[in-house]
Amino acid sequence: MGAPQGGGGVLPPWPDASPFAPRRGGPDASRGTRWGVGPWPIKEEVAMDSVREIMTGNPTTVDGRESVTSVARTMRDDGVDVVLVVEGGALRGLVSDHDLVVRALAEAADAENMTVAEVVREGLVTVDIDDGLDNVARLMEENAVRQVAVIESGSPVGVVNASDPRLQGRSGRIDSPTPEHARKSRGGN
Repeated sequence: MGAPQGGGGVLPPWPDASPFAPRRGGPDASRGTRWGVGPWPIKEEVAMDSVREIMTGNPTTVDGRESVTSVARTMRDDGVDVVLVVEGGALRGLVSDHDLVVRALAEAADAENMTVAEVVREGLVTVDIDDGLDNVARLMEENAVRQVAVIESGSPVGVVNASDPRLQGRSGRIDSPTPEHARKSRGGN
């Protein structure tokens, strides 16, 4: 009987779809071994716990003077549920699809004549690209927000959403879809 295939013989090879599958190519300094089986990707602890690893990069930005209707179309066309609002070259805030519904449509506002600046969230919460995930989860909980803008060298470079599984369990309420105080204010359980 021949030697088992797959890089050492103790365990079967990892399927290509596995996040633990060995990297393709020859061995290099960024690889290690696990249980004596083939090359195993090793990530630095810091990198796995930073905003950089989980953010959605290249955020869609809109001018604060754009209409709510125009922004909704942009979100649909770009396939995003959050946009960053910029006014005069400065980051003013963040607007989600939920904000558009709750703050514009639910108030029976004229969405064509209402600007996105009128529905932007007050008190924009931002994090640095190298912040740790525990800090992000804490800020989201303290500020009762589901998304935060990611800043690098003073410029917006991404968005982090509380629904990211890597944030789950890092904060008391980050796991729940609705912040506890919001649930209570609506009369829910």
